[in-house]
Amino acid sequence: TIIRSLDINPSQEQLRIILDEVRGEDTSTGMVDYGRFESVLVRHFTEMTPSYVRDTEDRLMRAFRAFDPDNKGYIDADVFKTIIASKGDAFRQEEVEVMLGACVEEGKIFYEDFSRLLAEDTFERKYV
Repeated sequence: TIIRSLDINPSQEQLRIILDEVRGEDTSTGMVDYGRFESVLVRHFTEMTPSYVRDTEDRLMRAFRAFDPDNKGYIDADVFKTIIASKGDAFRQEEVEVMLGACVEEGKIFYEDFSRLLAEDTFERKYV
């Protein structure tokens, strides 16, 4: 939550690596030392910034078009739900619900509008 509030969007795998590094070897208390937390985040987000940056509208459009071989301008919501819940860095159920709640119209996802919405800095503040 802290990381995402900074408009930094690591994948689950990237987040796991960061958290493992922040925790270090002492995982017995569940507490995190602020100094360690700060130094790890500063290093990750200054040295590795491009891998955490939000995707552009154009890049999102290209990704959606891969699931629309007939160039209809939309993809079926059920197909999209299956993809985001099971492929790659799979979404959790509550994330799936938020995503679908933001984009489904009549069982379809019109990805041109949705790509624009996802690329905006305000998406998470509006829907999450």
